[in-house]
Amino acid sequence: MPRICCVPNCKRGYKEGNKDIHLFQLPEDEVIRNKWIAQIGGQEVLRRAARVCDIHFDVCYFKTGNC
Repeated sequence: MPRICCVPNCKRGYKEGNKDIHLFQLPEDEVIRNKWIAQIGGQEVLRRAARVCDIHFDVCYFKTGNC
């Protein structure tokens, strides 16, 4: 099943055939999840399977978890 980024106007995803794209599932923790949703643009209803691609994260979060 193709997976695409849920951020508005972002069309990146595995359906393009690019396996170098990393998609991250929204956190289960409601507080953190709501922070992600606010950053995405306030979409209140996102499926549990919604994903955000790696271009929406600063590279420092991938190495240390802190910026």
